[in-house]
Amino acid sequence: MKDYVKPGKVITITAPAGGVSSGDGVLIGSLFGVAAYGTAEGDPVEIMTEDVHMLDKTSAQAWSVGDLIYWDATAGKATKVAAGNSLIGAAVADAANPTDYGMVRLNGTTADPSGAITQAAAVADLTEDGGAIGGTNDGDLPDVSGTASGTDAAIVTALQATVRELAAKQNELQGALRTAGQLASS
Repeated sequence: MKDYVKPGKVITITAPAGGVSSGDGVLIGSLFGVAAYGTAEGDPVEIMTEDVHMLDKTSAQAWSVGDLIYWDATAGKATKVAAGNSLIGAAVADAANPTDYGMVRLNGTTADPSGAITQAAAVADLTEDGGAIGGTNDGDLPDVSGTASGTDAAIVTALQATVRELAAKQNELQGALRTAGQLASS
């Protein structure tokens, strides 16, 4: 394959400010990995972006298998707290409160650093006026059949059907995101 470069489980990056020690979590933009060895700031370092790693965690948290795990860049630790942190993976073993380490299966990249997307934000992004499909407050499409005739009425009817179909797909997507823990209820 002419566009293939290399596997991506281990990549080389430039060590961030302060350098890194072997086993440190490294977050650069939306890329998260674990340093394979220690090096000084500005030097090349390999980070592992996938697989299971034992990471420093917020000691005062209990983790269960499958919990979403985030990176707290300020504390330099893994946490279950989504707000202000970056999703890096999922817990693969229970970790008691208090313990300093937890086992995390890394995703390779991070999710939205602001945490889970709220339902209200998702709806606002997908509609023109913050959630009212078709411009009404109850989510129903306005009845414009009395203002259009012939071909225009057929076009309006087709557009209304398309918008209803898109709204149903949006609801399906929101349900899947909620089930996956990526969409918080508003």
